[in-house]
Amino acid sequence: MIDWGKQHPFYHRQGVEVGKVKWTRQELLYLGKTAKTILSKYNGVRPPRLFAEILAVIQSDKNAWPIFHEHHVLDSTRVRTGYKAYKQRLCGKEDEVV
Repeated sequence: MIDWGKQHPFYHRQGVEVGKVKWTRQELLYLGKTAKTILSKYNGVRPPRLFAEILAVIQSDKNAWPIFHEHHVLDSTRVRTGYKAYKQRLCGKEDEVV
């Protein structure tokens, strides 16, 4: 079993207590970097399962486990939400998802 989010400020919020867990800058930067790496493999064209691919990278990278709150890696839909936050907060692109 993976102990997700040891470095996340909401680490101790688990189960019913979770509520809304905010995306950290570190999580968002990781998502952005991973997306760029994946997109480069496809010559900048978004693959149909981009967010599933990002999630697979996170799940296989032991260095990512302490960064990501368990709530943010439940499924690729959550990763998509995080990527949208990355684009809005760190790239200044409000409507663009990819």
